[in-house]
Amino acid sequence: MGKKVRFLDDQHNLVTQVSPNPENDVMYSEKHAFLIAKLMLQINEKITTTGICFAQQFMLHIGLKRFGSKGNDAASKELKQMHDRKCFIPRNIDEITPSERRKAMDALMLLTEKKDGTIKGRMV
Repeated sequence: MGKKVRFLDDQHNLVTQVSPNPENDVMYSEKHAFLIAKLMLQINEKITTTGICFAQQFMLHIGLKRFGSKGNDAASKELKQMHDRKCFIPRNIDEITPSERRKAMDALMLLTEKKDGTIKGRMV
């Protein structure tokens, strides 16, 4: 692994992070740890008792199976919005250099059902 890649991995992987100045780190007191644990328990209890659930997102092909034509409409609406806002410029694949191909990014379409029952498409 190259030095630059390893540096990025160390910055974004919490398991590998080590404080550069451990002697200056502020540690949680027992009182702070107790308050954090109590807050976590209260959040868990609220979720359990009220049935709150975070929305689940589905990849396009699974979302289309689940939501049918509503999913198709939501994905089309999201793509139309991207097109209307000129987020992408169409390019012929033959005109793209190898360097530009390496820099190109894939887009993912995700579908989710909102609280009111409508289906929302989101491109990331």
